[in-house]
Amino acid sequence: MAGLTSFLQAEFARQPPNEWQCRHETPVLPADLERLLGYAPRADVILERIDGARRLWIEFEVSRADPVANHAKFATAHLFSQQRPTDTFISMVSAHVVRGRRNLASNMIYVMRALGMRAFQTTLLPHLAAAEVQRLNSINYEALRAEAIPVQAEIERAIVVSEPVSGHQDQDIHLAGEPVQALLNLRHWNDVNRPEFCRDSAHWDAAGSSGAVGWARSASNSAGGRMPSSPCSRRWLNQSTYSRVAYSTSSRPRQGPRWRISSAL
Repeated sequence: MAGLTSFLQAEFARQPPNEWQCRHETPVLPADLERLLGYAPRADVILERIDGARRLWIEFEVSRADPVANHAKFATAHLFSQQRPTDTFISMVSAHVVRGRRNLASNMIYVMRALGMRAFQTTLLPHLAAAEVQRLNSINYEALRAEAIPVQAEIERAIVVSEPVSGHQDQDIHLAGEPVQALLNLRHWNDVNRPEFCRDSAHWDAAGSSGAVGWARSASNSAGGRMPSSPCSRRWLNQSTYSRVAYSTSSRPRQGPRWRISSAL
């Protein structure tokens, strides 16, 4: 057995936290539906609380040329067999995945949430540069054991990024999994607070229909601040705020209640 994904699968299963259990290569869809579709989304590992309260479907994206493929498989699987309320999809992406592809995968998380899924993306082995990830991915299991890879920290990150740290009205507030999520959502916040985004303007209507207004309002809430009484009164954000807050929305299945997720670094 060689490669980081196989190593992490084995070590997650060997070192589950208290009151959690782990298994890997678990199918998402019934076998008959897999045969019909011709593809079979499978989680690299599933971390599940023993009491059944939470189940994390975790994908390791170590060096994929197309990391969005797994996101798409899980998203389309949800169309035919909806994600359970206790389930969460988590993509963990290493530095060996190039920036554009990593960011594309991160933005695909918003698409999954728009479909009604609970989904998150975070970094895998964030202390390792791309070249080191590539080196580790080429050695065998015993050699990887000797590298003292902090598996417990990876398990903890997957659990923590998917747990709300607070709540506000209908929003769950989470730690942001990646800096790009904070930057993109604060960009929305600033955009809808430009002077031309008055409530009676076409810009405001367009932003509202696209969801940008809600993104901006929630970004401010997760920062602990208050939205200006009118969007025409622009509020400037300093650089430290840019690195701390992000917002995204997540809908449960269409027939169920709408859930919102705010993310803060």
